[in-house]
Amino acid sequence: MGGILALALGGFFGSASRQFNSVLIDVQTWISSRFLGFQDFITAPRDIVSLRQRNAELEAQVSQLQAQVIELQQRVNETDILAALVDFSRSNPESTYKAASVIGYDPSPFLHYIIINRGSERRHPARHARCDEPGLGWAH
Repeated sequence: MGGILALALGGFFGSASRQFNSVLIDVQTWISSRFLGFQDFITAPRDIVSLRQRNAELEAQVSQLQAQVIELQQRVNETDILAALVDFSRSNPESTYKAASVIGYDPSPFLHYIIINRGSERRHPARHARCDEPGLGWAH
């Protein structure tokens, strides 16, 4: 036993030791790669489930944001219409204006009538509506 130790310390087993270490490292690398592949195979379904759940959450968030965008676009359109009405009323101060909302349309293809929520029963005599710009109308 002492002789083998003396030969090892003297460097006589260096090439054999390097060869043995090289084979040992190759075996460890092969076992490690197989273990990691097996581990990925086992944990992949959990990853897929979590990815699908996250995808569903993100799709719900996208839908919510799209609904908010549509609502904000409608508000911008309403604001633009109201700004145009204010500009029109400022440019024509000689007339008086009452705000009314359109609550219906005449289905006739030949007549273009709208039904508003203001009228003669509210002490406004029946008049003809007229529009110069799209979305702007008044009675005269």
